[in-house]
Amino acid sequence: MKRIFDKKLNSDIFIEHAVVSEYHEFPQNRNYAVIAYIAYGIGLADTNNIHRQTHRHEIYFMNKTGSLKLSAIEGDEKTFEIYYVLFKPEMLGGQWEKYAENFTEISDFIKDESRKTLNIYDSEQAEIRNIIVKMVSEYYERSAGSDIMLTGYLCLLITSLLRRMNIIDNPLFSKNPLVDQTIRQIKNTIYDNPTASEIAAHRFVTREHLGRVFKKETGLTITQYINMQKVEIIKDVLKNTDRPIEEIPMIFNNKIKYIQKIFKRYSGMTMREYRSKNKK
Repeated sequence: MKRIFDKKLNSDIFIEHAVVSEYHEFPQNRNYAVIAYIAYGIGLADTNNIHRQTHRHEIYFMNKTGSLKLSAIEGDEKTFEIYYVLFKPEMLGGQWEKYAENFTEISDFIKDESRKTLNIYDSEQAEIRNIIVKMVSEYYERSAGSDIMLTGYLCLLITSLLRRMNIIDNPLFSKNPLVDQTIRQIKNTIYDNPTASEIAAHRFVTREHLGRVFKKETGLTITQYINMQKVEIIKDVLKNTDRPIEEIPMIFNNKIKYIQKIFKRYSGMTMREYRSKNKK
């Protein structure tokens, strides 16, 4: 069901790992800023009347005047998961103003002026996601000193986000343009269960030609590469969520037996064994 975050935030910070079953909406002129991290799946985003598709490891950082609506794609309701960090800038004291001083090119965002939204991508190592995961754990454990820890993590999170804005990413996966474009396409469509034939057609080459070039460059077939990407995502889900193992194949629209087979092949253990060994 939908959820509209249209009330005032009663505490200084609110953190949640949520599944978008319909849509979540944050209206303009709130008393809090929003950080929304796309954890898994692909959805739709409407930021200040700009519509676009979202991708895993994408982040939306809204000041108090920016609007945001995140929607699940019909039929994919169980695969669109988001980490939310809602906070009142006032909790950071003068630190909020210091961000404007240190990152002058986005000072309007800090001041809630003309720039209302920052669109950021996490690193390949998911460094920003890892900070948020620590915050989620601290938020729900509520141990002694949690407020201090959360404030510290929030400062680290915002600094990391703003630094990412200053990085000019040129994440070439290969010097061969065809292979690089193929890898980009796989990463962007992994949840749609792409096939080698579909990818080749999108690149306007034959499957055989693309397969030869791809294997020469990477040492892998396209199917092997796709399966390895799926396994890495599954590892992430097993370590950082409590999603039941039998529901994990839904992420890729695959059958459980197939997912179990490729996971064992590329990880050397079953999903249950991996979760038992690596769950945070």
